[in-house]
Amino acid sequence: MSQKISIRSKRLLRGILALLALCSAVRADVIVVDESNGAGSDFSDLPQAIAAASHNDLLLVRSGSYSGFTTAKGVRILGLESNVEVSGPCVIQNLHSSRKFVLSRLELTQVEIRNCAGHVALSQIDGYPRLSSVVVLDSADVRLSELYVVGREGVAQAVYIGASEVELVNSRVMAGLAPTKIGTTSAPLERLALSLMMPRESASLSVT
Repeated sequence: MSQKISIRSKRLLRGILALLALCSAVRADVIVVDESNGAGSDFSDLPQAIAAASHNDLLLVRSGSYSGFTTAKGVRILGLESNVEVSGPCVIQNLHSSRKFVLSRLELTQVEIRNCAGHVALSQIDGYPRLSSVVVLDSADVRLSELYVVGREGVAQAVYIGASEVELVNSRVMAGLAPTKIGTTSAPLERLALSLMMPRESASLSVT
């Protein structure tokens, strides 16, 4: 047990150091988001924090329950502790080609990435069984890693990728109450990697 905690702590430390290094390389601020408005916090919810942020800023999010958001900003969002829950859709759209959006260690329910020319990276999005829908449309450079997606009733596809260039790796995709499909529109995907880490009978995958 102590070994698992140590491994998770090291991964979190590496993630924080990497993001801080990115911030130090460019002009950026660090914003602390805390539902409880604890010491040293700047905002109590994500939409307000993102609205106040500038491109390249780093948002550190403490444990709590937060609202979904829509953004076109190139920011970094990192769950600083466990149990960082976001209710409602998280939409990244119209990201400029010169921008990067990074999100890690948050528990999401729905993700939409639309019309992004810039780089979008989501990782360690767990919180089983919260995440039930991931949609990527018309986006040029998306990396999704260590996601846990469980389809729910009323969702046609747990994961849908259309007219985009995407890497989906080291992720768990389960059918749940919906068919699990990774489909494309008529535009081909130039790179797509998928790793299913559940038993074969737990998930069905098709490319259309």
